[in-house]
Amino acid sequence: MRKAIIGMMSGIFILLVLTANAKADIIRPGYEPIEVNNYIKNINDFPDYVFVGVSFLGERMMGMCFPLQIIGSDGKILGGGYKFCNADVYAIEKDRFDEALISEGGGSIGKYNESQLEEYEGRLKNYFSLNGVKKVIGSVNFYTAVPVTSTQKSIANYYTIDLSKVKTEPDEIDKERDYSIYIYLGAALIALVLIIVSIVKKMRR
Repeated sequence: MRKAIIGMMSGIFILLVLTANAKADIIRPGYEPIEVNNYIKNINDFPDYVFVGVSFLGERMMGMCFPLQIIGSDGKILGGGYKFCNADVYAIEKDRFDEALISEGGGSIGKYNESQLEEYEGRLKNYFSLNGVKKVIGSVNFYTAVPVTSTQKSIANYYTIDLSKVKTEPDEIDKERDYSIYIYLGAALIALVLIIVSIVKKMRR
């Protein structure tokens, strides 16, 4: 009997470990994802440069993540693909910008097989190293989750860049909030109080 119990407990423990790993990608109960936007605030201060976002997961470029992107004059760094993908942002001098090579990395995230992806990444890294391409922002995040009771509905991160250093944290964070939940909670509380008062009055009669 004792062996059976120990065996059963061991089995449950293994099952819990496997289940935890399987659910690592699932949003925690009671939480919900919110929109995360990232911007280069002073991108137009560098008219002689093209800014390129390179998404990655771990140490690999692209793959499950959003492909390469040329960042427009609005400074928005696009996310996409797998939610835990991050992005690095690079500054490339316009007279050294290889539009064909960068554009090749855009488009569908599933366009490369493993060997093609490795080959392209190799060419891209070689181009970056030979042309003095500068990383200006590292590990831009596109995902977060908050409690479902939170008033926070979106985040906008603003980076003020400097070509001489790599930013890893935004300079400004704008959190958009929706306070309507308090209106609903207040209305529910008032209704509950009125019901209790009504019940008390009836009991006193």
